[in-house]
Amino acid sequence: MSTWMWIVLISYLLAAGAHAVLCDDLPKAYRGRGCMGRAWKRRFPDASGAEIRRFLTIFIEAFGFREQQRLKFAPDDKLMGVYRAMYPWWRVGDCIETEVLLMNLEDEYKTEYPEQLVSGNVTLGGIFEYMRANGRPADHGLHTTDGGSLI
Repeated sequence: MSTWMWIVLISYLLAAGAHAVLCDDLPKAYRGRGCMGRAWKRRFPDASGAEIRRFLTIFIEAFGFREQQRLKFAPDDKLMGVYRAMYPWWRVGDCIETEVLLMNLEDEYKTEYPEQLVSGNVTLGGIFEYMRANGRPADHGLHTTDGGSLI
């Protein structure tokens, strides 16, 4: 293997390791929480559990958290609060979580989320509410060639 290939390989491994250290750990403020599913259902009684879980899955995937951690987040959690908990002033790094989240939500709900709404005060529930009101969730069901559902 050439020197250049070794450099690329080592750089990749270092970047992957840095990502795992900087971008993959649930912040302490959320670790000890129980399931926030009831808080979501109280705030959005007309939303199905599957719809809430899908939204939270998009959120945790963008932030690099594990799937079993998705219900640790409440509708009143501020997006930038989660971000700042991951990156305190002394911790350098940005894995572009908010940008990935918005792109994935726009893809899922087939609508744009105005970037100016991503302020320090926007909550996960606020984003969910906006996307539900202004978008149409992607259909993840299986369909026949004539448009009928297989499920």
